[in-house]
Amino acid sequence: MVPRKFSRLDHVLYLGAWLGFAAVLALAAWLPPDPSGVGTHTGLHLPPCTFYAVFHKPCPSCGMTTAFSLLLHGRPLEALRAQPAGVAVFAAGLWAWLYLPLAWRRRRPLEHIFDT
Repeated sequence: MVPRKFSRLDHVLYLGAWLGFAAVLALAAWLPPDPSGVGTHTGLHLPPCTFYAVFHKPCPSCGMTTAFSLLLHGRPLEALRAQPAGVAVFAAGLWAWLYLPLAWRRRRPLEHIFDT
């Protein structure tokens, strides 16, 4: 399969992806982490987790926002306790965020990031 050529749309996609994750990082740095390990997202006026409210057990994504916030507040061990998958998602996102400018400069179509 021949990869497609770099286009103007790729400029928009790269910029959007880079700025989008930068916004996530800024929000996570701004939000104070919830001491309970879940609920940090309520600082953005989002509702509490319905699964947690009904079953009194965390859902698979409970603690993601808290983990991001804890990482950006320099507390990686607490982030791992809050949501280990959140730390992995953060690391993958950070890697992609740092890699995007290099791929953009090399004029590679954005979807090449997902090539195996």
